[in-house]
Amino acid sequence: MEQMEDLKSDYTKVMKDAIVTMSSIVFIINIFISKDYIAILMNSFTYITSQGLTFYSLNPHSVNGKLRRKIITYAAIWFLPVIVLLLIITSKIELSNFVVCITMWVLKSVLSLLSLFIIFASFADNTDTVTDKEIKLKSEMKKNLQQEYDNQQEESIYGPRNRRASNNRKTREFIESGKKKKGED
Repeated sequence: MEQMEDLKSDYTKVMKDAIVTMSSIVFIINIFISKDYIAILMNSFTYITSQGLTFYSLNPHSVNGKLRRKIITYAAIWFLPVIVLLLIITSKIELSNFVVCITMWVLKSVLSLLSLFIIFASFADNTDTVTDKEIKLKSEMKKNLQQEYDNQQEESIYGPRNRRASNNRKTREFIESGKKKKGED
């Protein structure tokens, strides 16, 4: 039963990494392809919210994992009001194209760097969240595989000798049984 829990945990980690990586790459592509300022802000809002909640729900076991979690959750906490503020400002005030362009490129750069950091943090968290059970299971598995390999090597090295010895023993038994039969007759 515990092994099933470990497998579920491993599967969850892999799926989390895949989902975080895909969503981050799609987000980076979307913010650089999009020409609409509001679309970038809305996409950023949903992405940062989901990633902030994802990393907030993690419980890393190492100091570095806790630091990464703290950075991402604080970044989400600080970016969300900024994005909402920018949405309000752009809907109420007509900004010049120059200001919008500069703000867009700064926002795109910062958000793409944050996305890359989120991908890194997602994969780094897997090494930090390895439990004692997983370590014990992996060491037992490695020990069993090594033992199997050693047995196969021994069998391949000593196999012909053991077969000859077995055949010699069977021949000796056959000859002795034949001598006993002659002695009885």
